[in-house]
Amino acid sequence: MVIRASALLILTVTLPAAAQVTPAIPRKSSGVPSNPSMGKQEFEKGLALYQAGNYAEARPLFEEAYVLSDHRPTTIRAYAQCERMLENDPHAIELFEEYLATTPTPDDTAAIRDTITALEARNKARLARLAKVATPLPTAPPAPPAVPVVASKDDGASMPWGPIAITAGGAATLAGGVILFVMGKSAASNVEGAAIGTPFSTVRDDADRAPALMTAGTIIGAAGLAALGAGIVWWVTSEE
Repeated sequence: MVIRASALLILTVTLPAAAQVTPAIPRKSSGVPSNPSMGKQEFEKGLALYQAGNYAEARPLFEEAYVLSDHRPTTIRAYAQCERMLENDPHAIELFEEYLATTPTPDDTAAIRDTITALEARNKARLARLAKVATPLPTAPPAPPAVPVVASKDDGASMPWGPIAITAGGAATLAGGVILFVMGKSAASNVEGAAIGTPFSTVRDDADRAPALMTAGTIIGAAGLAALGAGIVWWVTSEE
């Protein structure tokens, strides 16, 4: 009886302690979906469209795969490339930087960093063009007053050298402005069309001079056009 009572007492004391459950330690998310196939179908469809050059149609599929795969590195990179081809440069830069955070290979890291630099230059050139468009063009100066033509004793009329000089000068100035603008546009195209992985040092000069050339070409061309118009008006009115 004493042994049975002692055993019962031991069970009474130890059972509650054994029944206690140790709370599970939460596991840190690895950033990889529990199902590796999540988003794979969307990714493959988007990749096929991208390779066919249908970037606008590939974009929503890459975006869906990006979400479903919990930002799988290969999906991030493909999504970023698609945004680059669509010239959505700010978002492409953001995605490329997210891809760099996944610690790719050294060669891949270097290529992506060069791509980010080229995208930043292209975005800078685009903003400069937008600022130029927002800047109002200079107004044309008023046409000079008509100068009466004095009849020549030889042939009864004299050449209107004043209007001719202004017209020729305006045409030459307009041509110079057009040439400068075309040079700036060409430099900007070199930056925007740089292939992925192109070192920024090869397009730095074009990125720096493109906005200045296009702005100068616009202003000079507008002044030349105004002078050309004034010369023509003067020429026509002087013959009346």
